Amino acid sequence: MYLLTIIACAGITAVSVLLLPYLDLANLIMLFLLMVLLTAIRWGRGPATLAAFLSVALFDFFLVPPRLSFAVEDVQYLITFAVMLTVALTTAHLAANLRQQAEVASQKERQTRLLYELARELAGALTPEQPVSTAEPWHVWVSHPELASHVDFITVHLLPYWEGIPVEQGVDYVVSRMQLLQRTFPGKQIVIGE
Repeated sequence: MYLLTIIACAGITAVSVLLLPYLDLANLIMLFLLMVLLTAIRWGRGPATLAAFLSVALFDFFLVPPRLSFAVEDVQYLITFAVMLTVALTTAHLAANLRQQAEVASQKERQTRLLYELARELAGALTPEQPVSTAEPWHVWVSHPELASHVDFITVHLLPYWEGIPVEQGVDYVVSRMQLLQRTFPGKQIVIGE
């Protein structure tokens, strides 16, 4: 990913050098920012941060007079570099967060679909007199109430220790979660699995 980011930065720099006679530097900056955005979307925060810093350095070295030098004739370009870096880093951060949230949502959707398919398969494989359930932590039942329609009773895991509940509050925790489940699924038998 990082090597591809460096290649992308080199590529956008080459394109910008070719376009320099035809476009203003302000327009060429947009190409670098677009490349940082696409890097963040495709490869995440780390490569996008590298792209942001590399973009500013390459823009300065190859496009800002005097070219092929990190020296800057016009002090105004220092403001341009600071704004470019700030926008690039902010864009990288926001795009990487969006990418991460999309991955988490996709993973949750996949997990829900698999649980639903498993419950449906189990319900179809057993005879009507065999009660069927699946054991899930309390929050899965509350987050996905549609699972309850596919089981005969709810088997719930209540794990106060793993949720950081102090020992002296453990019983209250269990009681409150059971009450929540009973309100959420009235008339459905609830069994504590662990």
